[in-house]
Amino acid sequence: MSLEEYKAQIDFLQKELLSLKQELEKELENKAKISAYVHNLTEQMQSSDETSNMNMLASEIASRQKADLRLGEQVATLEKKVYEKNKDLNRLLEIVRKKEEKNSQKQINQIKKVSEHFKKTEQERLETLQKINRELKKKQILERKIIAAVEKVEEYMFVLKADIKGYSKFMIDPDLRDYIPESFERIVNVNCAECFYYHITSGDSLLILDNSIVKICKSAFRIIEDLSELRGNPQIRMAIDFGKIVYSISEDSSIKVKTGDPLRIASRIEPLVTPNQVWISEEAKNHFPESKFAAVPLNPENLTLPFLETGELNIKKKDSTEEDIFLNIYQVLPVRKNNSEKD
Repeated sequence: MSLEEYKAQIDFLQKELLSLKQELEKELENKAKISAYVHNLTEQMQSSDETSNMNMLASEIASRQKADLRLGEQVATLEKKVYEKNKDLNRLLEIVRKKEEKNSQKQINQIKKVSEHFKKTEQERLETLQKINRELKKKQILERKIIAAVEKVEEYMFVLKADIKGYSKFMIDPDLRDYIPESFERIVNVNCAECFYYHITSGDSLLILDNSIVKICKSAFRIIEDLSELRGNPQIRMAIDFGKIVYSISEDSSIKVKTGDPLRIASRIEPLVTPNQVWISEEAKNHFPESKFAAVPLNPENLTLPFLETGELNIKKKDSTEEDIFLNIYQVLPVRKNNSEKD
């Protein structure tokens, strides 16, 4: 018998039980009324002195007691029926519970199987993307005319520093602590493959280097968009600066970032950024081709940050002993194309 058929039987039994219980309740009320009536007649008979009246009351009591006996038998029959129906109902409910438990376990196994397949596919995809990225890096290194391992390369580049807001709350959630960093890595690998350098640390901190601000901004906005579609709705802060970066290249063409002021400046700006926005320093803005993206001044009235009257923002790390660092900061926005300008 199918699960639906068992549930139909349960529904039918529950309706029968309800009807039987209503009938039983009615009979019990009638029995209580007769018992009260017999009690009243008995009191009348005991207080009466007339023989004829006493005989009439005794006859009425006997008649009522017979009716009470019949009702007692009916109540007993109904109680037995209720007991048997309850027994059948509990048996069917147990069958349904076991079947649903079996079906639930089957669904869990199917979901687990699909999840494992998806995870394997995603891992293969990540490995392919990483391989492509390594090849792109080699190509970009060759384009810079660097053909061997070099201990020190100095180059002016754009630097993006980003962190997921409230990452610690995802780490204490058993449903998200693996899902968020794994998804973030996949999203970064997909959207930063063309950038000269990118690296994730601690599961949520991202560094991107490239000499094209357009590449970096495209990657940034795609990462923001893809992250917003994940469970938990993670948000990310992004900051960009420009300047001289020192890095090295190993024999296998892997890049190691060493030093550079833009690394520090971008790291100072990033914690101040409104989540899911991209902010850029004035130095980076001065090398900013405003075709696909625009840099607009921040509005101090909308932000509770240490702005000067001149509009500069103090990006010094809170509670730090370092000197104040006042900079003009801008927000990066995509430039909307007119229909006639669309590709």
